[in-house]
Amino acid sequence: MSQAMALTFEQVGGRCKLVTEDDFKSCLKGEIFIDPFASLRAEQLFKDERRRHRRALRQQALVAEFLKKNQFHEVNTPKVSLCGLHCIYPLAHAVKTENGPMALLLVRMGADPTLRDWRGYTALDRCKSPSLRRKMVELYQKGEPFR
Repeated sequence: MSQAMALTFEQVGGRCKLVTEDDFKSCLKGEIFIDPFASLRAEQLFKDERRRHRRALRQQALVAEFLKKNQFHEVNTPKVSLCGLHCIYPLAHAVKTENGPMALLLVRMGADPTLRDWRGYTALDRCKSPSLRRKMVELYQKGEPFR
């Protein structure tokens, strides 16, 4: 019984170059193994990328809705009270209201958990949950949006 070998070829002029063994094979004689799953993998990669993009858009919409609902202008801009003495950042507000998923989304969107409010507390200081605090620190240190 003969076994089919998966070989990688590169087109060089009118010939095909075997990339792994640096051996030449003719492109015309049918000696080239064509991967039947290459198009399926490419299609799956495209679907995964599209899914990630849709998820990122949904997350951006949720953050925008949270900011508008709570009268914040931007992720790192504080909301100042009418008398001008009190201010709170969106991330600190999410932590204060125990909205953990929104706190993580805000960090992913670039919110800085080290910004201090009018009392000198950061969002990390106000966070009661050790696991949420740990996740916020990890996301902030990575600086990778939309995971």
